Amino acid sequence: MPMTRRNPLILLWQALGSSAYQFVVPAAALSLFAAMAFFWLGGFHRAYFSVLHFFASREEEPFATPFLDMDYLLATAQCSRHGFDVYLSNPCDALGRLFDYSPLWLIVMPRRLGSADTLWLGALVDVAFLSSLLFVMRPRSPAEAAIFGLAVFSPATLFALERANSDLLIFLLILYGSAVDNGAPIRRGLSYLFYLTAGLLKYYPLVLLILLVRHRRRVALLYGGAMVSALLAFAFYYRGQIIASLANVPESSCIAERFHPSFVGNAFGAKNLPFGLACRLGAACLRPGAAAARLFLILSLMTLFRIRRTMRSFAAAEIDWHGSELQTLALASLLIASCFFAGTSLDYREIYFLLAIPGLLELRSAAKTAAQRRLCSLLCAALPLLMWGQFIRQGFSGAFASAAWAVRELLWWWVAAAFAAIALSYLTRQPFIEEFARSLRSRIEAGKG
Repeated sequence: MPMTRRNPLILLWQALGSSAYQFVVPAAALSLFAAMAFFWLGGFHRAYFSVLHFFASREEEPFATPFLDMDYLLATAQCSRHGFDVYLSNPCDALGRLFDYSPLWLIVMPRRLGSADTLWLGALVDVAFLSSLLFVMRPRSPAEAAIFGLAVFSPATLFALERANSDLLIFLLILYGSAVDNGAPIRRGLSYLFYLTAGLLKYYPLVLLILLVRHRRRVALLYGGAMVSALLAFAFYYRGQIIASLANVPESSCIAERFHPSFVGNAFGAKNLPFGLACRLGAACLRPGAAAARLFLILSLMTLFRIRRTMRSFAAAEIDWHGSELQTLALASLLIASCFFAGTSLDYREIYFLLAIPGLLELRSAAKTAAQRRLCSLLCAALPLLMWGQFIRQGFSGAFASAAWAVRELLWWWVAAAFAAIALSYLTRQPFIEEFARSLRSRIEAGKG
């Protein structure tokens, strides 16, 4: 009987086994990027914009040229080298946007780079981000690969890629920091340098320095002193530029402007629901009245209750947090929860969900209770749903659009509470916190005696 020739691709897939799923989503994403690059460079701009318009919402319409945010950084650095005070005037930028980032961007940007380098540098950043997904994702089944695929091909991720936003670079810095953080004190010290650099560039990653509590008190204080000294030196030396840049950060408004966060637009944050309701009811955005304040208080109290309940569930399960996926989950939880409760962030910052999903899947497979398994399953479903939130919402109109917005904001509160509980559960199991708790208990017992 003649032998049937097997397809080489099928043979390769069978040889790789379950690890083959690790390559599916990144390969598909890189293929889509290559197709979009072909459309743009080949002059097929109608096809290019058709794809982008399909995923875009009203607040995140694609710009006339690719990589608008990368152009902003390059053009601003170019203007600064030419003697312009970019905190007051920025004629080099396509939209004339005043500089509202850390002055470190102007320092680290190579002098030979300018707005003419936007296309190749933006493409390089996007490809580096998509390639890094090979190390982030390790799906072991079609269902897990589908979860990752929904997250990667979401409008939130494509928004960041279309703009070549600086958060992609921050993502890579944090990912590399987590990769060298294998538990050894010296390598952990190197990881803090990546977190510190990311924080000096965009400020919000500075929350990751709280991971110093993973060390014993002496080592934590040593590293902490070095980090604080570097921060104080940077803040003192560049205090004028930092104040000027923060003054340019746009305030949220009732009207969803093209590139500004909004309580009802393409941004997430704790203020969105209470203050957005006030906006929709016609109250002044900056003075929404006692109703918004009361709603914010009620949501905060419910969130605290939810965090406490979830932490008790994790404590009862006795989770081993030493695995790389769970440590990355704790890191992503810190970033997401702090961004949600501290202010307002545009949707492209949801790319940090990509760091959280592997840990949630690992936590789900190792779950010892049904409640813990259910929470992880719901989070794995909620994260892609939030990343597609603006796309879903624009399919509704009138009262249905308002209802879809309210559901999205309520879901964000629930997700933020879960991530806050995960982050706190991780931190409270660390040596520095445990030492502090033991010391506090002994002092209390000595006082009673």
